[in-house]
Amino acid sequence: GGFILNLENAFDGSLNDTTTNTTITSNDTGIGNFSHVNLTFQINESLDTARIFFITAKNASDIPGSIYIYNFTSSKFEFFFAPSNTSAQVNQTIVSTASGQINSTGHVIVFANATANGSNSSTLHLLDIYVSSNTFDSCGPVTNTVGGNAYDCTFDTTGKTVGNYNVTMIGSKDFHHSGTISNGSAFKITSTPTLKNASVAIEAEGWGRLRNFSVNVTDNAGDTVTVIAWEDIGSGFVQIGNQTCTSCSDTVLTFTSSYTCTGNIGDGKKFKFNATDTEGNSDETTVAARDYNSDDEFEIEKDNVNLTLISGNGSNATLLTAAILKLRVFDIDNNTFILTNDATVTFNVTKRGVGANFSTEGTATTNEEGFANFSFTPDRSFIRDVQDWRGFIDDTESCYKVNESRRFNLTTFTNVPQLTNESVTPKSGGWGIERFFNITVNDTHNNATISLFESSAVDGVYTLLPLGEKNYSHAEEVNKTIHDASTTPDSSFNYTEEINFTAFNISLFNITVNNRDLFNITFNLTVNEVFVAVNQNVTNGTNTTVDVLPNVSIIFPGNNTINITIMNSSTGNATDTKYIVYLNYRLTGTVRTLIFSINLTRDHDVGTTDAGITYFFKFNATNTVLNRNETELLTANNFTVTKDTLIFENITGNNSVANRTSEQIDLLLVRVFDQDNGTYVGNINVTFSVTTDGSAFDSGFKNLTNVSGFARSEFDPTCVSPKYEVGNQTWKMEIKDEDKYFDLTQGNLNLTTQGDIGL
Repeated sequence: GGFILNLENAFDGSLNDTTTNTTITSNDTGIGNFSHVNLTFQINESLDTARIFFITAKNASDIPGSIYIYNFTSSKFEFFFAPSNTSAQVNQTIVSTASGQINSTGHVIVFANATANGSNSSTLHLLDIYVSSNTFDSCGPVTNTVGGNAYDCTFDTTGKTVGNYNVTMIGSKDFHHSGTISNGSAFKITSTPTLKNASVAIEAEGWGRLRNFSVNVTDNAGDTVTVIAWEDIGSGFVQIGNQTCTSCSDTVLTFTSSYTCTGNIGDGKKFKFNATDTEGNSDETTVAARDYNSDDEFEIEKDNVNLTLISGNGSNATLLTAAILKLRVFDIDNNTFILTNDATVTFNVTKRGVGANFSTEGTATTNEEGFANFSFTPDRSFIRDVQDWRGFIDDTESCYKVNESRRFNLTTFTNVPQLTNESVTPKSGGWGIERFFNITVNDTHNNATISLFESSAVDGVYTLLPLGEKNYSHAEEVNKTIHDASTTPDSSFNYTEEINFTAFNISLFNITVNNRDLFNITFNLTVNEVFVAVNQNVTNGTNTTVDVLPNVSIIFPGNNTINITIMNSSTGNATDTKYIVYLNYRLTGTVRTLIFSINLTRDHDVGTTDAGITYFFKFNATNTVLNRNETELLTANNFTVTKDTLIFENITGNNSVANRTSEQIDLLLVRVFDQDNGTYVGNINVTFSVTTDGSAFDSGFKNLTNVSGFARSEFDPTCVSPKYEVGNQTWKMEIKDEDKYFDLTQGNLNLTTQGDIGL
């Protein structure tokens, strides 16, 4: 801030004040003759650093003087420079508190000296001295080269302090007085906000992740900057937020933006920032200006997800009962099970057992809580076994990345009872006959209930026949003695048994040796040439059982060879050794023929004609895991039901005598037998008819059979209408027009009518 010529008369002035032109000349040419001046400047004491400018020249024939700056720290003047040019020169130096040239009160001391060397005088022309800080600077000097008294000075404002500036112009020319003119507040420097280090914290991640966009903001002290963040995710730039900062100095501002999936997945998304301050200046980030840490792009990907098991591991599925496979989808990027966009989960299940190839069985869409529930029902293409299953999201899913669950297990119970060789005998007959319906059944793993149905049409409604249910057992356990030497000691110690299995599976296969002797025995056992027991001891009077299955593969269907060698433990031979060898095995998947003995009832529909009604039959099977099967509906699977056939038995009254006198009764009696169902028929009408003249029958007498099948007529011939003539008559019995029985007539029965002569 300003200067004066004498230290003792120092005063505070403004920076960039100038001194009157001064020339310092040594007193003479003698050695030691000198002149000097001390200049004291007081600058803004808050400044740690300032720049002192010297505009100087020297007399062309003289020795130049020197300029020194006082160092308060070392308490001495430091040589600065001596002018070397006769024209005006600008020299400058930096003074600072740290280097000791500025004291605690903000003073700077300059020492100007002119000293003769004995032959020449020393002259120092001080044309101007001024001090500049970071808020003050100089422009020039400049020289007019174009004429017209025009002087042009370009002042670089980069990094200069914001505010109003005074301009002082100093003109100087050799052999002329210098001139000075000042213009207060000649111009104003304003600061433009600067945006740098623009970045996005997540350049490529799922749409569910929040993006943090940040930028460093710098502007002059006291100014307030408004920064707006923008993004373009496909439809042009849209503002995502605005913030302000005051006296921003590399201030980091951060903006957050969230996204949805729909229409936003992809790369090439852009972001930018722009800023304005209260002075009307603005800035906007560009890649060209290197305002970004990397670039102005980011990518929105599908969200990462994982699939968690809820239920269904270790579940069972049959042909009719589904296994419920339940997974839950977790959106990792959104950190939630609550999916804003549904996910489609595809379910795979193996068909040929654990480790086999997967088959895609269907999909399930997640609900509002992220659960995907799939109802899996296998068909017959799945073997009955433990299967692998998994769920996965494939690459067709629009909002979520590909991922899959772990492998889990379920069991497919797909075995069904196999039904073959259905038949009926007899195919036609009365409703009361015994019919035999045959069916061959096989189920590899489960028992089953077999049911027999009939329908009047091959594709009609089928109803269960009376007593039309039987149980099928898929397993058959066999206990047999394969060698008995319990009473007579065996003189042979080697025995071989051949067994041919035709079943589908063997679930038990044991060999038991019963020691019937008083001493211990040992035995060796091979099955299908595989050693199962070697030197196996059997204590006297005890049994030893060997489980064959863990060690040997039983052949089915096919022959299996059992070879056993037994010996006395003491003697090493089989002489006088008493024992029994048993075989116990269980067959599963046994083929059985079931025979249904069916007697229809009297109320079964037989039609209105003697031809009867043709019915169609089928078998239905349901095993213990509720899998079902039935025989094919074929026209060949039919039987005909007609009326039953009756016969008369126990006839009484044939060749009897009926007297017309008084009330002498001739008993006519018969018993009705249903030869189809083998029972006597009650409650059926039997008509008894007798001729009146040996040829013409009367109108007949009807009577119902009793519960034992008997029907009777008490014949009392009269002389009035109808009048029965004396002599031989014929009588007969008839059953006619019954719904459930064929007509039956038996004639050629005789009786004699007698009468007394009245006087």
